[in-house]
Amino acid sequence: MARRKKRSRDTYLAAARRQRLRDELPPGVSLDVMGDLCRFLDPRLPTSTKFGCRGETHSLSGAINWIFNSEFYGQETEILAWLGALGGCCDCTIRTKALPRIIRLSKDLWE
Repeated sequence: MARRKKRSRDTYLAAARRQRLRDELPPGVSLDVMGDLCRFLDPRLPTSTKFGCRGETHSLSGAINWIFNSEFYGQETEILAWLGALGGCCDCTIRTKALPRIIRLSKDLWE
């Protein structure tokens, strides 16, 4: 049986990247707000009737709907670009990829 190769990870670079992502947040937008947006996109919740991804069709309609109905209306492009940097290019990837990364970014601040 073949052994798996161990990953070598430069913790300084990982920490520097996480800090850069926190620094690139749009002005006035916190990690808590971004977490709220990601949680809003849970298709199992009754509040997310505008969830855009259905099967093979992907959309940002749920995220855009949340942004337009919040105080961050004028910052939609910055918010969507920041979420895209985390791997969230549609509603389902914002929920599945960006949310765990936002939680990790927040966890660094608690430690």
